[in-house]
Formats: sequence, C-alpha cells, structure tokens
Amino acid sequence: MKASASRQLLEKVPHITNTSPYSIHRTDFVQQDSPALYLHFHPEYELLYLAEGSLEITIGHITFPLNAGEALFIPPNLLHHGTALSSKGTFYAVVFSEDILSLTQEHISSYLTEEPDITKYICKLNTELPWQKAVLEYLSKIFFGSEEMKASDIFIQSHIFIIWEYLYHHHISSHIAQSKPNTPVREVLDYIHNNYSEELALEDFTHIAHMSKEHLCRIFRKSTGQTPISYLKQYRILKSCYYLKETDKKISDICTLVGFNNISYFNREFLRVLQTTPSQYRRDCRTTLS
Repeated sequence: MKASASRQLLEKVPHITNTSPYSIHRTDFVQQDSPALYLHFHPEYELLYLAEGSLEITIGHITFPLNAGEALFIPPNLLHHGTALSSKGTFYAVVFSEDILSLTQEHISSYLTEEPDITKYICKLNTELPWQKAVLEYLSKIFFGSEEMKASDIFIQSHIFIIWEYLYHHHISSHIAQSKPNTPVREVLDYIHNNYSEELALEDFTHIAHMSKEHLCRIFRKSTGQTPISYLKQYRILKSCYYLKETDKKISDICTLVGFNNISYFNREFLRVLQTTPSQYRRDCRTTLS
C-alpha cells in the first residue's frame, strides 16, 4: 500500500485519550448487503462483538462471517471493513492501545506490532471452545455494562486484561512459538503461567533458564520491561480478578490460591496494579452485573 493511500485509510476517529487507553463503540446497520463498517485501520487492538444480525468482516484478503454472539480479535494496523449479511443488526467494538497491556504481556503486544505477518493472530471467537466462551462472556459484560453506564473504568480495563490473558494463553502464544524458537525468557514465562499458585523464587527461574540471576534478570527485563518476580506478582493479581468476580471465596482464600502468602501484601499489590482494592473490585463487578 502506498504511503499516501495508507494515510487516507488511517482512521481519524480518536480511540485513545490521555486518561483512557481504550474506547467503546456501538454500530447499528439496517440494510442487507450494504457497508456496515468502512474500510480503515488503526494502531490499536480491537475486539468486535456482534450482538444482533449477521455480519461479514474482511481483514486484508481474509473474510470472516459472524453470527450474533460471535466476536473477532483484530490486531493493530490491519485494514478491515464490514458488510451487513442481514437486514438489521448491531455490533460493538472495544478498541485499546497496548498501554493497557503493560501490566500483563507487554512484551507480547510489542512483538505483535513488530511481526511482519500479524494476520495469523486474528481470532474468531464463538462458544464452541470453553475459553472462547469465557471471552465472549467478558466482552458482553464490558459492552452492556458500559452501555448502561454502570461499568467503571477499572471494571472495563481489568476485563480487557483478563481477555488478553485468555487470548495469549490459548491463541497468541502458540503462533509465537511457531515463529520464534524457545528462549530462556519464553521458558520462564511458561513456567510462571503454569505454576503461579506455588511458592516461587528467583532461584526457580534461574534453574529453568540455566543461567545466573543477573543474566536472567537482564534479558527478562529487556524482553518484558520488568523482572521475573515483578511479572509473577502482576500475573497473580490478574488471576485473582477471576476469583473475585466469579466466586464467593473469601479474599484471604483467593490470596492463597494465586500464590500470595500474606493478605496485607496481596492487598497492597492489587491496589498498585489495578488502582483499587480487591474488595472494591468485587463490589464494582457485582454492581455492574446486577
């Protein structure tokens, strides 16, 4: 694509502000076989959820038909547009910058933006797989909670964190593994994702990576922007969000389930990462879903 044409198709609608790294949009279409989404691209990630009707989304040269209740993960900087397949319908989109992912897999989001062919990371989501069904449920809560003016900023951002974790663990990581050979950092990340609830120390990671603490911390920070221990704490916080929202477990029990052995420390780390307390996060979730 020529640079001038590329600039013309760059979406002019601002999605990100200084105070919010995401935006939410609703689109209604009323005529079959007519454009439902104009041709454009943007540097942010997008999750598009079809609430009603039938829709066809074309990304580059790949076409994805969507039925009500299905969604599509669209990586950044990909040309896409939509065509209505039914006489009426509604779809929602949450568009977010990689800044919102800095508390989870920042290195993965950066890798996607540098990947020569990121179409492999497109993902159509439906209810056939349990993890995709979970993502759709989180998306539904983001969109409908937001529309009713009940969803707080923290609620929406934390849900985007959790959705990203599902996408990374079940979809994105497998493609990265095919594109990029295993590295010590990759092995440590996998170990954290599979054993975060256990008592872990830096020595465990150096054993996995077969290198000194200093060397591991240096290359891990270069890849992720943080140390292995810092990443582990933030990953545990992300996992705790699920238990706070989906279960009635005591916060002290959740603290132990995700690998913290001190409730005061857990509360401090949760507040640092998500700018709210575990109890307030749970109340916000239940207010939004009530």
